[in-house]
Amino acid sequence: MAALRDAKGRWVPGTPSPNPGGRPALLRPVRELAQTKTETAVEVLVEIAQDPSQPPQARIEAARTILEYGWGRPPQATVEVQARTLPTWEDLLEALRSEGLVAGDNDSWRQSYLGRLAPLLLEVGLRLPLGLQWDLARRRWEHQELPWQRWNRLQRRLERLPAASP
Repeated sequence: MAALRDAKGRWVPGTPSPNPGGRPALLRPVRELAQTKTETAVEVLVEIAQDPSQPPQARIEAARTILEYGWGRPPQATVEVQARTLPTWEDLLEALRSEGLVAGDNDSWRQSYLGRLAPLLLEVGLRLPLGLQWDLARRRWEHQELPWQRWNRLQRRLERLPAASP
């Protein structure tokens, strides 16, 4: 049996309708009765719209309903959105460097980050991650492979996904 929906959950063209009868028809007598009361309903709406003792919201809704049924809804504005390619992290970093807003590289940023984070962790009694220690002679943090991908969730979300193979 062929799938009724594609990977995105949309109906596949050519499959049988899940609702072959369509929408249920409104019962004819109910519709006819409602149509005979149209003039009364419009008069009620006019009374509400003109009655200063009614709450402002009720008056506004009554006036809006009269206008929409009498003249139709006003056209909706449309906005065109143009697709654009987002710059890569490398492009953004190079732009910041060229403007003199950022200096350094990954290792210097990690050293700066660890230099601020590690004392705070130690101060509150937390252990430093395994493999992270201060090298007094070189005055820098030495570390094994640290879980930067987990720590930097924003970067993980923005990394490009591998291209799908054909």
